[in-house]
Amino acid sequence: MNKLFILSTKKENLKIVLENMAYGADISRPEQRGLLSARKGDFALLFDMENRRLMGPFIVRTGPFHTSDTLWPNTKWNFVIGLKPSSIKIGVVEGRRLTDLIVERGRLSLRDPMTLITYWIHTVIYEEAQNFFEGFMDSATFISLDNLLKLYNVNTTSRWTPTREGDIALDKYVCNSLESLENTKKLFRSIPEYLIEASIARDTDFASSLIPAPNTSLIATGVYVYSRRYLDIAVYSSKPTWFAVIEVKRALQRDRELRSSVDQVSYYVYSLRKAFKLAKNRIYPIIVSLKVERGLNIPDTVRQIADHYDLRPDLYSLLEIRIKCYDNKPKIYINEIFDIG
Repeated sequence: MNKLFILSTKKENLKIVLENMAYGADISRPEQRGLLSARKGDFALLFDMENRRLMGPFIVRTGPFHTSDTLWPNTKWNFVIGLKPSSIKIGVVEGRRLTDLIVERGRLSLRDPMTLITYWIHTVIYEEAQNFFEGFMDSATFISLDNLLKLYNVNTTSRWTPTREGDIALDKYVCNSLESLENTKKLFRSIPEYLIEASIARDTDFASSLIPAPNTSLIATGVYVYSRRYLDIAVYSSKPTWFAVIEVKRALQRDRELRSSVDQVSYYVYSLRKAFKLAKNRIYPIIVSLKVERGLNIPDTVRQIADHYDLRPDLYSLLEIRIKCYDNKPKIYINEIFDIG
């Protein structure tokens, strides 16, 4: 299946979500960057954090778009995706059935029931997405959309569409932001990391080139792994299974920065291997940066840390990239691939 998003929100904000059939986020925050990889056709479930009620499924129909006029007052949730019900019936899972669903079906991002009431956006991938979705459909009680709207005192619902002045598709927003930074002498110090992540996530050709998959790859951002740590980008395919785990850094200029980045991506790879029972040779740890200082002790650092996690050092990659825009779409180009040795 496509990716599955679980979109958590408080009751008063959920009312706005249902009124507009739209969900917003502040993608400058790591825990909300899952929205960067949302694409038309992805599935979503809505989670009421106060009543601990999971509802859906919904389908992503537009976005993400940047809007200057947020639907949620006094927030920075300016990046919005449009939603629509997947059918005339909406499934609801709550109470003990919800706890059982998470405990029995969660593998990576959903192992702990507390994650749904602690974090906003949950990007669920690969087998966990399929298993959790099937478990949700098996456990749900189905009600009409009208009854769901009544539950949240929603009188009318409309489908938010990006037609207002200031509504800009994510690709164009990224390119506009990069253009405004081009005159900065040291772009790699001033660019927010989420713009780099967005550029990679939107350039499907580049992302797909990172794994030797014969079929179309899926791209996910902001995948929760552990203790407020979010994997930046995962690129994956199934049948056969291949994974690339991408850690994004503005710059790597010191050995301690390199070591920290290798350690981080290694733990993410280790976690995915254990969660999905992946073979060592089916998952690639990749670090991407706009600036890599020459002379860093790359081979020794990678070999030492890879051994700690029982990973193959020859499968690591360190890429220095640049980002260019054509027709308001970001494209990734590789400046140099550093030899791991």
